[in-house]
Amino acid sequence: MAVGAPMISRYTLPEMGAIWTEATRFRTFAEVEVAVVRARARRGLVPQADLAAIEEAPMPSPERVRRLDAELHHDVVAFLTAYG
Repeated sequence: MAVGAPMISRYTLPEMGAIWTEATRFRTFAEVEVAVVRARARRGLVPQADLAAIEEAPMPSPERVRRLDAELHHDVVAFLTAYG
């Protein structure tokens, strides 16, 4: 699914549509990335200060992710680039 591709509203219950929003998708991407960094920090591969900075990092705007996706042609890489 391309970044920003909406669910078809007439076929979607509000509860299901909320799962597939950009905001939910990006929040899930961030949760996965933070979980990976936490695991790497526990193994001593990431400094605690870096972990704290990543945990506190703001979510990128959907517009920025879309612009990067247009250049990079990969929604996850676009998100990670914007989030970085």
